[in-house]
Amino acid sequence: MANVRFLRGLSISLAMAGAMSAAMASAQTRQEPPAAVASIGVSRSSSGLLLRGGVLALTSGTYKAQMDIDRTGAGGTMKTRQQGVLVLKAGQSGTIATVGVSFHPGDALDIRLVVESGDHNVSQARVTLN
Repeated sequence: MANVRFLRGLSISLAMAGAMSAAMASAQTRQEPPAAVASIGVSRSSSGLLLRGGVLALTSGTYKAQMDIDRTGAGGTMKTRQQGVLVLKAGQSGTIATVGVSFHPGDALDIRLVVESGDHNVSQARVTLN
């Protein structure tokens, strides 16, 4: 009787181990949807502001990012677009652009960052300064 119980327990344990291995293999081969966080950093520089557009990948993937900057003020209007592609592993971050702009009291600044992967809009960030 002791042998029968042992063999039944062993076969159940082996069946469970096989099912767990199959589930883990399925999870590893399953394609996770792209996920990332867009971030805009603003800091002072000697001539105005330093703007940094960044991407933090939550899942591994290829991310296309585009940062649009519009500044208006007494000195005129400035528009620029910076874009590029980042190949990131989960947990990695990358910088799409670092741009210096002059900024004075009374100026208005609008910064937009859009991150895409394939045909999917993954993340957006926006900073407006007046």
